[in-house]
Amino acid sequence: MFSLNQFFHAIKYALHVTSYENIFLKVKQYQVLESVLLKRDTIGILATGYGKSVIFYLIPFAADYLFKNRNTENGNIVLIITPLNAIIDDQISILQKHGIKATVLRADTITSTTNKSDTEEIEDEVETVSGGNFEENVALTDLKLNDDTTTLSIKEGKFKIIYSHPEAFVSCKEGRRLLMSSVLQRNVFACVIDEAHLVKEWGLDFRKDFSKLSQLGSLFPDAPFLVLTATAPKHLQQELTKSLLLNNPRVIVANLDRPNIFVHKCKRLPASSGEESFRSILLPIVNELKKKIRYYPLTLVYLPLKWCGYAFKMFLEEMGEKSYFPIGDRRPQNCLFAQFHAPQTQSMKDEILRQLQGPDECRSIRVVFATIAIGIGVNIPDIRHVVHVSVPGTLESLYQEIGRAGRDGKPAKSSIYYNGHDISSNKPGMTHEMRRFCTDDQQCLRKIILDYLGSPSHTRLVGHSCCINCAKNCNCSSCQVQMNDTTADIVKSTGKEDDVPVLRCVSNGQRVEIRRLMRQYRMQLGQRGRHIGGIDTRTGVTLQLIELIVQKCEHIKSASDMFTNFGIWDMEHAQSLYKIINDVCDH
Repeated sequence: MFSLNQFFHAIKYALHVTSYENIFLKVKQYQVLESVLLKRDTIGILATGYGKSVIFYLIPFAADYLFKNRNTENGNIVLIITPLNAIIDDQISILQKHGIKATVLRADTITSTTNKSDTEEIEDEVETVSGGNFEENVALTDLKLNDDTTTLSIKEGKFKIIYSHPEAFVSCKEGRRLLMSSVLQRNVFACVIDEAHLVKEWGLDFRKDFSKLSQLGSLFPDAPFLVLTATAPKHLQQELTKSLLLNNPRVIVANLDRPNIFVHKCKRLPASSGEESFRSILLPIVNELKKKIRYYPLTLVYLPLKWCGYAFKMFLEEMGEKSYFPIGDRRPQNCLFAQFHAPQTQSMKDEILRQLQGPDECRSIRVVFATIAIGIGVNIPDIRHVVHVSVPGTLESLYQEIGRAGRDGKPAKSSIYYNGHDISSNKPGMTHEMRRFCTDDQQCLRKIILDYLGSPSHTRLVGHSCCINCAKNCNCSSCQVQMNDTTADIVKSTGKEDDVPVLRCVSNGQRVEIRRLMRQYRMQLGQRGRHIGGIDTRTGVTLQLIELIVQKCEHIKSASDMFTNFGIWDMEHAQSLYKIINDVCDH
């Protein structure tokens, strides 16, 4: 046991040692940390982008502070079970930058596996450990650890954080023997199951060892389990407790709402339309990309594997020389769009992730065609638009994939396109809840998702900021002007009123330019004639107002909106500022 004062000093120490002192921990992060440090099995259900990984980064150092008298000459260690190499490589890179010693326990197959099922699409789409497929009949002796140097360092307790795939100790005799070595038995303080919803999803058919993670309890009987996920409705919490043999776990559920993400859905052409059902969705994206090039907001398009190549080829044909930036420099890393899926070469996937996780100004890629292989755990902060062409089978999966957008907290959008075939009752894996989500045109889509996930609350948003169903019934001046201004144009060009746009996507680069031009306009106002008082007093165009407009410009649809909702009392100023937004976003 420890006092509250000791607990907060331990967290402060851990933040200092890991160079995370600039992070402001949230209440639920503190609660999870406290529960694990009290050696209690814990289920943490925290929204995508909430900061789950920071929790287990801090645990071994906080434990070092609190339990100085334990026989841990090498210091406490945390073992993290996580599904994909992309997650592990990403997090180890982050940890190395913070000076934290971390490694991964990998396993490879000695003999090649066969009988891969063509009907299991996930086996095509998700990276397996080191590219191997782990079948149910793989014996313990069929697997081996793949790095003797790393194995020796793990045995000597040189790492504070050890990542592992389940196959590295469930189906690998050598890996199990390593985990039972004296240093690890003495020093492993907690076992973390990251992306824990995959215990159920993958443990059934795809990677059997995910269903056997309860073995960790016998390997480390004194170490609590920390089970982390963004999606665990009540029934899944109970299944995880049973599957992992958790002992009266403390369940900590955060508000899972992501209020910065606008949720949009609409029907697409029927499956009988063939490629046109996909082309009709992709064509507006490629046309906008052709106009905006480097300023097109970063967009992730989820597609079935067989359509990723089609989308890439279509963009090449439509974009021509503009496919690359700088224009004409046809090196692969300069292409404005890319594919990310398991069959893609590892070097290309590494290049895509390097760009996506780097600063916007160093990135050529603006659109990524991806399968669910990119959707788990990788931190790409500034995706502004996530597009689903077809839908996943469950609301849990949809929430996880929507959560790729707007992890930086800035406005983002999710667009879901579906047809009758996508949500048919006889489609394998399609749930009743997902069908209801797609067909319900009245209820708030955000509320449908959050109620299903058991989120304790959700943010009350103005209709046009929430979802397409709420926007249709929103009576605010912004939505009324938007509907009046855009419906006529849409009907004229398409003959129907579907898909009235309610949210503009704005990239980081465009925000910088909007801010610069608005400040320039403000200075020009200050040079007009001789007046008493400063610019702020005379015009109301303050720096604070400009910053608010920059942050909210996705939602500004007319000059009258600026006039009404942002307190700009001079219509001339409102029109000028609105023109700046339009000019930047349209070019």
